[in-house]
Amino acid sequence: MRWLALALLLLSASVVAQDARPHFHGSFGVGGTSIEVDGGFRDYESATGFGMVEAGTRLRIGRAQVGIAFIGRYQSMDRSELEGNSFIFGYDSEFEGVLFTAGFCF
Repeated sequence: MRWLALALLLLSASVVAQDARPHFHGSFGVGGTSIEVDGGFRDYESATGFGMVEAGTRLRIGRAQVGIAFIGRYQSMDRSELEGNSFIFGYDSEFEGVLFTAGFCF
């Protein structure tokens, strides 16, 4: 099996200050993968693309830090080429949700 993946990720986040103001952060990424599967006398080739997005805010109170963000993860894979009347199915998937975070800074 051969697998080649390329991705680009852009991040934007403010430095966490010592005061109790909210700080905003975000990220955006895209990528793609090419997969070749050798299966006996059949060789399947397919390509997939993926993306992600995240945007939210963090608040620091003393040593504690809490945050909330929207996240989205998306992926799509093409059906493979026909090989001996057989192929690997393609698919589309996505996840969107809210991410709650909490932690302590030392």
